[in-house]
Amino acid sequence: MIAELLRIYEEGRINPGSPECMFAETLLFNEGWMLRAAMKAWLEGRGSAAFPFLPFPSGVVAYSEGQLRTPFRKRAQADPLGEAHTHVDGIVGQFSLAGSKSGVTLDPGCRYLAVFEAKMYSGLAQGVTHALGYDQVARTAACMIHGMLEAEAAKDCAAHLVALYPEDSRLIDPARYTYDHLHVRIAVRVEGYLAAREYGTPEARFFSEWEAVLPRIEVAFVTWEQVVAAVGDPALGRFYGLCRRFNGKGASTRGVMPA
Repeated sequence: MIAELLRIYEEGRINPGSPECMFAETLLFNEGWMLRAAMKAWLEGRGSAAFPFLPFPSGVVAYSEGQLRTPFRKRAQADPLGEAHTHVDGIVGQFSLAGSKSGVTLDPGCRYLAVFEAKMYSGLAQGVTHALGYDQVARTAACMIHGMLEAEAAKDCAAHLVALYPEDSRLIDPARYTYDHLHVRIAVRVEGYLAAREYGTPEARFFSEWEAVLPRIEVAFVTWEQVVAAVGDPALGRFYGLCRRFNGKGASTRGVMPA
């Protein structure tokens, strides 16, 4: 996969001046393709001893740009506290798209789930439109919990939420995202949503059982440098170097996700 992307890039460098390449290099060199390459390598067993979410169990499937269903759906058209489903950069586990283009449905009794949020030089969103403190990690964790409860995931289901980022990024602080932090962020979101009684009472199990499931989600922050070293593929290392070159360090998306 990565060798082919590098070949496409080299063949696209056709101009004698600037722009050198016939397309924007960030179409290829971005966190999305880095993650897809990493997931493929991990599924093949490369670097499988390096991180707590590895090795992947046999029989899992992998998908990028999937959507996890939110427990905070709109209860009425005018409900300002409802939100859209959450897009995640990657997901590996026991699930299907169940007739949807990208909506993920966990298999009944699911025993493994890993969700990946990939960044280059951008930050994690710190809230949604109508819940400014409900950050990207808390939102993803809540959607994972909702999916696990709906699927009646196995009691010993291994659930991992993994954020990937450059080691020299100053926009991501792993120490911030403790269990207590996630608990508070989700609790505030739940309380605000339930307090708006005029829009109806939600029926999802999430609202009565989320606190029991949250401790089962293991959050990990992993640098791309660690990934490249563990996989041990020079082509992936070169690809990452080009991602750093073309993405730079100036852009920050440390803002608000659309609800």
